[in-house]
Amino acid sequence: MEDILSCFAHRRLIVVGDIIVDQYHTGEAMGLSAETPTIVAKHLASRQSLGGAALMVRNVLALGGSVLFLSIIGDDAYQAAVTSFTHPGLRKIIEVESGRSTIVKSRYWVNGYKLLQWDHLDHRPPLARTVHHLLQELERHLPEADALIISDYRHGLVTPGFAGALVEAGARAGKPVYIDSQVSQRTANHQWYAGASLFCLNEREALGVDPQYDASHLPHALKRLQELLHAQSIVLKRGAKGCCALVDDGYTEAPAANVQALDTTGAGDAFFAALSLAPPHLTAEHLALANAWAGLATTTLGPEPPDLAGLNVLLGKENYVRN
Repeated sequence: MEDILSCFAHRRLIVVGDIIVDQYHTGEAMGLSAETPTIVAKHLASRQSLGGAALMVRNVLALGGSVLFLSIIGDDAYQAAVTSFTHPGLRKIIEVESGRSTIVKSRYWVNGYKLLQWDHLDHRPPLARTVHHLLQELERHLPEADALIISDYRHGLVTPGFAGALVEAGARAGKPVYIDSQVSQRTANHQWYAGASLFCLNEREALGVDPQYDASHLPHALKRLQELLHAQSIVLKRGAKGCCALVDDGYTEAPAANVQALDTTGAGDAFFAALSLAPPHLTAEHLALANAWAGLATTTLGPEPPDLAGLNVLLGKENYVRN
């Protein structure tokens, strides 16, 4: 594990994906409104952070890697939040489109429960000149990168044509391409990325790709996914059941982290960040480390990257890392 973590500091990634501004409002319940059955809460605190692909990038930086981040935002009040996102290991190429709205998700927590989520969405595809410029920059910087990472939150940045161009660019440069594409309320779009090196999916996404997905026969299920997506590797996230992977023709599993989960929001981004820093030929140790990092991400309220000190403590527990 120490060897793996030391290698992370030398990994250089290019990440393409949607930026989300996450807002968290916490309050204390005061009762019901006298006029309508509405919960009345007293405001306690508010905070804001960058989510979506930006959260995945923040996790990579926390693990010691370096990132060139390509994305788009709107020319609105939230532009400043993205501009102020800085780190010694981060470079950004962020296109600002006039008339576009930055994706904002506001969550309201009352007495420890998420009462409401209010999403401000803009799913329009990017302008042709935006895509052209991002692809130009990608081609220019790919030779110095170790891998191309796509964190597709399905909020408009990546279209079918853009997805295919990204995979082709990675192939021309001889760089592995890792894919994490969200399903949420939408159908699976993983076929857009057919031929990419590695796909990271949860079980709902696996079922969206393969309607015959059967969790009772995982090696066979992952083999089907591998063939359908023309991939080298498939990694399946199974929550409290841990994860499993098919790398070339080798199947392996890793246990979930033994933590007390408080909020699972952002755990998938934490997992994918640790996975993206690993070399293409994954081992059980790489998967265990990704599980540990994702597990730590669930122990705080809101999607915030863990820290390496907490990871070292968790990995040091004798009952965690096991075959």
